[in-house]
Amino acid sequence: MKNILLIICFVLCNTFAVAQTSRYFDVKVTPTKISKHIELTPKNISDVRPKNSGHCNNSCICKNEDTFNKLVTSIVKSAFKGIDQEDISLLKQFKFSFTFDSSMKIVYFRFTFYEKYADRIMKLEKNMYDLSQKFLYMDISPYFEVEDSSLFQYAQWTIPLYGAFTSESSE
Repeated sequence: MKNILLIICFVLCNTFAVAQTSRYFDVKVTPTKISKHIELTPKNISDVRPKNSGHCNNSCICKNEDTFNKLVTSIVKSAFKGIDQEDISLLKQFKFSFTFDSSMKIVYFRFTFYEKYADRIMKLEKNMYDLSQKFLYMDISPYFEVEDSSLFQYAQWTIPLYGAFTSESSE
């Protein structure tokens, strides 16, 4: 019984420690079989996630993927400008996902990473917040199209951050 209480206390303390470090994000810890994922959502949007009245409808097409990837690369590089090489390699450890709705604007944004990188990643939280603010409410209709707008509710897109810093996308 004592061991179980110690484990619960340890988990709660770790979760609290991550939550305490974030001034900009709501923090959600999701345990998996292998480890824990941490999800960060900017505080100013956590209550506007699209309401799911059915299954997520991904019936959308990225009609101009190269241009969209260049735009994402430019925004990511701008948000993380001035970070050192060690922090750039840390970007391999997390992804960001955004959700856009029938207005074709990004309405929800989150970062996901493994808990074991939390301390190192959280020192980049200001950069991550700046990145989220550049994407929120962005009109993405030039890059995506919906197959059947009468059925479309929302779609989610995930992008690895590290791609902006690989040699292929360097300027």
